[in-house]
Amino acid sequence: MEFFEPSLTGLFPGKPVWIWLAVFGSVTWLLILDLGVRHQAQREIPAGESLLPSAVYTGLGLGFGAWLWWHLGNLAGMETPTGFAVEQAP
Repeated sequence: MEFFEPSLTGLFPGKPVWIWLAVFGSVTWLLILDLGVRHQAQREIPAGESLLPSAVYTGLGLGFGAWLWWHLGNLAGMETPTGFAVEQAP
């Protein structure tokens, strides 16, 4: 286990490597769940049915931003909801 510790606690673009691995792993898991499990049949999804997953994913993103705020400080915590707001803007 001592072999992996320096590589996981080292910095990759300014943040610990384990945070990047957790983010990439979470996004991959969510994509597999959403695209591979939930939407196997090709059909049009009604607006009412799409609101719940949208709310869940929004909640997960905001929760992740809150966790970043608590763990990495104000700057990292504010960059996440700011990026989310920019993505959602028309």
